[in-house]
Amino acid sequence: MGGFHSKKKKKNKAISYDDIHVKSSSLTEKIRLLREEINEMVHEREKERRDYEREVMVFAFKESEWKQERKKLREEVKRLRKNLQDKEDKMMRSVMEDDDHGLMKNNNNNNNISSSSSSTFQLKEWELLGTSFLVEQMREERARRDEAVEKWKHLYLAIKTELDHLIHTTHNGLSLSLSYISQFLIFYSLYFLGDGVVYRRAEEEETIQELRMEVKDKEESMEALKAQLTSTEQEVYRRERDIDILRQSLKIMSYDKKPSRASKTFSAKLHLSKKHTHDNINLRAKVNHE
Repeated sequence: MGGFHSKKKKKNKAISYDDIHVKSSSLTEKIRLLREEINEMVHEREKERRDYEREVMVFAFKESEWKQERKKLREEVKRLRKNLQDKEDKMMRSVMEDDDHGLMKNNNNNNNISSSSSSTFQLKEWELLGTSFLVEQMREERARRDEAVEKWKHLYLAIKTELDHLIHTTHNGLSLSLSYISQFLIFYSLYFLGDGVVYRRAEEEETIQELRMEVKDKEESMEALKAQLTSTEQEVYRRERDIDILRQSLKIMSYDKKPSRASKTFSAKLHLSKKHTHDNINLRAKVNHE
């Protein structure tokens, strides 16, 4: 009995050692598989990190290009406004010079009023042309900005679609990267698209404010020109009235001079007749005395 029990114990020990060896080998195999899976996941994470860094670099490059383009557009708008202002100043100076020349040349003529009115009309036409040109330039600039924003939208949607595809096809262990990538997309969408919209609205409000100021300045200049035209018309009317008064005075003076000459002749004749009568009386008295 004792020998049988010892043999059975030895056999059980051998079986337990075999089971442990099998279990350890299976665990080792599982560990190896898990390590391979972990290495594969790490490799995928590293690949995604490199792709993400590449996309960030592309976005940064596009951002710099967009900022340069925005700066160029601002400089171009400033240059166009300056050129337009110079042209309007030249046109206004030429119109004012023509107006002054016409007023000096036809000072005593009623055509001054019509020439001033025509010059004012030409000035209004030039102002309307300048305003329409500026509005057209603003529309072209808005169209270019809208086109740039549309490009950024398409790029954003393409990247979002690609990242969604990567997220759905990767392992479940990449759930952390999903939130990170979504935050990245939200940030860049708000940065590029939101900033573009805010910038566009700010630019439009700034342009509208500048246009309002220009219209106000032009209205003030038109009011000044109208006041100058009114004063010129009053001056012309005053001069014409003075000329009429002088003409009437000259006519009255000429009419007054003619009777005065006749009265002088009559008084001279009367004086001679009185003298002749007095001489006759003296002669008669002398004759009677003798």
